[in-house]
Amino acid sequence: MYNSKTEEKIKDIPQIGDIDIERLPQELTRIYAQVVSLRRQITEGDVNLENDGLLNSLMLLQKLANNLETILISIPNHEQKESIAFVAATANSLLYKITLSEDVKSGKILDADVISRYIASIILFLIGNSQADAAEMTNSLPESKILNLTQQRLVASIVELAKGRLSFISKASFSEKEISIDSDLEDIALNFLWRELGLGIVSIASSLTGKEILDHEVHFDNVIELSISEEAFLGQKSVFAGPYRLARLLKILGSDITGRGVINIPTPDGVDSGFWNKFLSKLAAQRPYLWENHKDAVATQFLQPGTSAVLTLPTGAGKSTLSELKIASTAYSGKKTIYLVPTHALEDQVKRNLKDLFEDYDPEDFEFDGEYTEFAEFNNFPFLVMTPERCLTIINLYPEIFHHVGLVVFDEFHLIHGTDIKKDRRSIDAMYCLLSLFTLIPHSDYLLISAMVENGQEICSWVEKITNRECLLFNSSWKPTRQLHGCIVFEESEISDLRNLCNEARYRGDTIGPSLGLKREMKIMPYCFFSLKNIWETTADSDYLRTSIINSKVALDINKKWQLTSNRNEVASKLAIHFARLGLKTLVFVDDPKIANSTWKKINNNLDRENSFTDFCKEKDKEIELLAKELGAIEHSYFYMQYNVSVHHGLLLPAERNLIEEYYKIADGAVVMVATATLAQGINLPAEIVIIAGDDRFDDELGYREPVKPHDLLNAAGRAGRAGLSSQGAVILIPGDIVTMRDLVISSRWWDLKKRVFSKGDQCLKIEDPLEYLLDSLQDDAEALDVNQANILYRFKAEKLSEFDTRVLLRNSLYAFKAEKELKSESFESQIEKFLERRKQLDDLSEDVLWTKEVSFKTGVDPTLILQLSENIDEEDFEKFINYSISEFIDWFFKWLGKDEKFLGRIFTKPNTRDQIRKACGMQLSKVHSDKEILEKLPVVCEILKKYVEGKTIKEINDIIPDPKTPDKSLYLIKARSFILRLVPELSFSLGILSFITLEKAKQKKFKEHQIPPNIRVLASCIREGFDDADKLFFKQKYKFRGRVYCHELYSMF
Repeated sequence: MYNSKTEEKIKDIPQIGDIDIERLPQELTRIYAQVVSLRRQITEGDVNLENDGLLNSLMLLQKLANNLETILISIPNHEQKESIAFVAATANSLLYKITLSEDVKSGKILDADVISRYIASIILFLIGNSQADAAEMTNSLPESKILNLTQQRLVASIVELAKGRLSFISKASFSEKEISIDSDLEDIALNFLWRELGLGIVSIASSLTGKEILDHEVHFDNVIELSISEEAFLGQKSVFAGPYRLARLLKILGSDITGRGVINIPTPDGVDSGFWNKFLSKLAAQRPYLWENHKDAVATQFLQPGTSAVLTLPTGAGKSTLSELKIASTAYSGKKTIYLVPTHALEDQVKRNLKDLFEDYDPEDFEFDGEYTEFAEFNNFPFLVMTPERCLTIINLYPEIFHHVGLVVFDEFHLIHGTDIKKDRRSIDAMYCLLSLFTLIPHSDYLLISAMVENGQEICSWVEKITNRECLLFNSSWKPTRQLHGCIVFEESEISDLRNLCNEARYRGDTIGPSLGLKREMKIMPYCFFSLKNIWETTADSDYLRTSIINSKVALDINKKWQLTSNRNEVASKLAIHFARLGLKTLVFVDDPKIANSTWKKINNNLDRENSFTDFCKEKDKEIELLAKELGAIEHSYFYMQYNVSVHHGLLLPAERNLIEEYYKIADGAVVMVATATLAQGINLPAEIVIIAGDDRFDDELGYREPVKPHDLLNAAGRAGRAGLSSQGAVILIPGDIVTMRDLVISSRWWDLKKRVFSKGDQCLKIEDPLEYLLDSLQDDAEALDVNQANILYRFKAEKLSEFDTRVLLRNSLYAFKAEKELKSESFESQIEKFLERRKQLDDLSEDVLWTKEVSFKTGVDPTLILQLSENIDEEDFEKFINYSISEFIDWFFKWLGKDEKFLGRIFTKPNTRDQIRKACGMQLSKVHSDKEILEKLPVVCEILKKYVEGKTIKEINDIIPDPKTPDKSLYLIKARSFILRLVPELSFSLGILSFITLEKAKQKKFKEHQIPPNIRVLASCIREGFDDADKLFFKQKYKFRGRVYCHELYSMF
């Protein structure tokens, strides 16, 4: 469970009796696994503490907690202080979780004689430089009705210090009047001591927020001195052990924690110190502490202009904080930042985070990708957050805006990895985008971020060579959270019995396939096989633990071939219900949206717990009203009635996604979220339990299931635990194929998982340059270029435009860097020559239409297709044509598309786009359709798109989309969602090409700027956002309204 750095920290404690320090990390992990498996008994208070195994665990924890804290208090500056405090805190927290200590049950959180394990563990974790663990402990604050006002304020201040919410502490009023409310002299004396401790914490908070440097030690020293007196006065107590112990711990903490404050980060060179300090104060109000990896980075030249970096820190290790610090140092030195993200969901999250930190940043609520539009404004932007596809388009159209860019951040930069351009075109686009930026702005700093990358040093050296400046690598395995990785297994003898039942029924021949009665007999007890180490790297029995996690059987399934299957989704539901009933935030990863929907309903129907859904809906009533307008009725939303369980997948509208994510994040919101892989892509939605239903997925293009890539599985697993919410989490994988155990022998399926996935750390993906595979694929002249290859080649400038740019760009590639290092530069140069030769083969247009090649380069579209579009425009009255309405442009485009069946495949090159067109036409995807057949149905798509831009609700759009053979009977308007979310962006791109060509022709015809109507300028954005007039788009932008249907309604009233 513990990463290598934390293991070293645990093993660094002094020897305590006969404890085996070398195995202590595994022992603590084993105890945590016991807590997970005994959670129900712990919650209900019926744990059998006489159980030998549990009794031994309790004795070990008590020995660690008591001895280590004694050492710490006796030797405050012990050289192993952090290790001692961390292990003592861990022992206290585990004891607290297992026994729910008697002092807490009685309400004695603070007392004259004791402080509870709850309080002790919080402060010890902070001393041990583990703020995430301290913050997690605060989530289990026990209720106490016997604390007086001063004690309540002191406990609240300790909690807020752990959570990092220092502004709450500064508002705390430790009034001197309140200490004398009690008439008993002993209570008054005790209150005085509690107040002094509170004032000391207020002083620490003041220093950490930069308000005023105050002496906190004087308060703690007062308590230490006054807590023990030589003689009792009038029979009163002479020793206050509780305040004394707390004061000693807080004094140790105070001397350490102020040195970890973000407020103390020095101003980087060339950065305005006033703005920098103001930024640090704002950051300190949200995240006041630097983690150990943050301190390591800040101690280098990381924040200095002219320094690039590659961050391959694990998931949850605070990469966002480092990126925000680098962005601030860039912004306050007068430079701008480009921030690249792989998805619009992550784009929204980054924009929200930046808006919270930078007052002058006010992002617009619009989505863009690679489509051409003149809608976006780039003047005076401090940051541009976008996808690589969008960035490529801006580079090609508006290269001048990059001149003042001082930083490029590429989040989840493993997107550039690719080995199969036919299956993953995005990797080429992402790499091409990065290379274009290297070529355009080599003076900029680059910050590449990914938790998955193995060859970070190679990437670092590559960036250093391209920019000719220092590039730092931060690849520590440390992170503030820990995951316990486990796999569902079954007893081999029980599986054998079930298989025998299947075979007997099959040979009897009573039914063609397995009967429901037989399936109901497939019940079996599941076990979880946990690794006690962070990586499944050993074969030692002592490094693994098999334990039961639920006390009832689960149902396996039988497929049509009479084979027993793991029934992964049903088992995942059963486990999720179990953990949800214990109040543990749980994430369930499944294969696709259909399975996600059925799974969340199954879990929801079996949960009955108090939640804040009604209150949340009241708080978000405006957003919900807008969502209802967009859909036609709120019951069509995935957010509707999600009291205890939420669903998250690629068919969510942005407004839905935001509501669902926010509701899941709150403590009494949804306790379970069922999600597809979209959630694993950098979105910060943590859980205490992550259940992964299957290690394989169905590939639509291949037509069969294939293993999930190791880095994708580990990325999903990384959602377990998140600093400040749950520092420890458990990951439970339900393999697609059944894993069995007999005694201590486990089946080969587990060994395959161990070797393929869990023997690796988070950093398990070796980045390969997709250009290497592209260049290799172009070497054989005998093979004609396929559509994918051709469209990629069009992105590179033709010789008559600039052969030099292409050569420079390719020589900046990771492939070129590796070739030079491996002494293969000559071979690489010959591949470049072949590349340029194949590129020239595409240039068979005459000099008078050279402009089509420029358009082709900027859009990646076949120049002959651009010419054909242009020639069709020439057949129109251009003055009339350029003044078309949005709907008229849509009609014209689809009419042109229907003229030649070859146009379809040339403008919509992605197989998935053609499938979306077929779905919109009501055609069955299981059948093969020719382009001619699709063209015959194309007017249907045209009409649907026009309804979309006219502002019709999603329900109305769904009603006009033809049903396939099996109509969708759900309320969720799947047909319309699929059309809007998956096809409209592609239609926006294609109509953007029409816009680009039309504006080019207007330029050729000497049209002045004011003569060009806005509809043609922003045609692509109108299509994407769903408006039939540019004025409506500008109306939404001006008033910052949300919701397509709502904007249409409001516009009609003005």
